[in-house]
Amino acid sequence: MAAADQALVVAERAVFAVNALIVLSQLLLTVTDDPAQVVWLASSAYWLLTPLAILAFLMFGNRQALLFSAGMYLLSVLVPWSALLWKGQFFSSFGNLLRVQLQGGASEPRPGRDRQLRPDLLQR
Repeated sequence: MAAADQALVVAERAVFAVNALIVLSQLLLTVTDDPAQVVWLASSAYWLLTPLAILAFLMFGNRQALLFSAGMYLLSVLVPWSALLWKGQFFSSFGNLLRVQLQGGASEPRPGRDRQLRPDLLQR
């Protein structure tokens, strides 16, 4: 039974580390990638924040998990806003980012691809 418990701990830590690296890399891409995709990249990172917080509370003590989760959420809010400001985007992008953040990662249509699939529904 001890070997099974050890394997579970290793698997939890591996999943946690991979999720954390994916969120951080997606946030880094918001800074370095095309300005039109900042909202979409941030949205896909937000989907992983909830499982990451759940894993943190399963693996660590309450205080450590709360600090880690709050730090990740704070990074996930500040990095996309900083990327938009750094790239000189206009206020229309700010509204889209705020809407996606308040909806908890509800996906924004991908630039180009989704507009080609249903242009009648996505025209503004």
